[in-house]
Amino acid sequence: MGHDVEAYNVTVGHLSPAQTKAAELAAQNNARNAYQRAGRNETREYEKLTGQPDGLVPVITSISPTTKAAGTGNFVLTIVGTNLNEDTIAFFGASELSTVLRDSRTELGADVPGTLITGASTVQVTIKTDGSVSNAKPFTIT
Repeated sequence: MGHDVEAYNVTVGHLSPAQTKAAELAAQNNARNAYQRAGRNETREYEKLTGQPDGLVPVITSISPTTKAAGTGNFVLTIVGTNLNEDTIAFFGASELSTVLRDSRTELGADVPGTLITGASTVQVTIKTDGSVSNAKPFTIT
């Protein structure tokens, strides 16, 4: 879970070192399980309040178009993926794009200004949702 669980000292009168170690591990596991249960409850509460999954990394499955001729002007890039929401932002290389959620959690429309497609190159398209960045898909400018 990313958090350290502190070891618990177990005070018992007549356990062997192996039994003492087993008791300490059991106490650690109980603490770890309680922490995980609390995390699952927080996630469910977040989902109830917002209607969105918490902490899921966005994934791009496809982009369209995948290529455009340099100098052809503004266009709308369609991004299909998973774990998207109304706060998901598309990036064309390092440039943040104006982004609209089209279909609940699966499709975005992103406005790409013509100033970003002026010379031949390959640009990586990514999205960011709640601080998590997706995989990249290449976009070719010819």
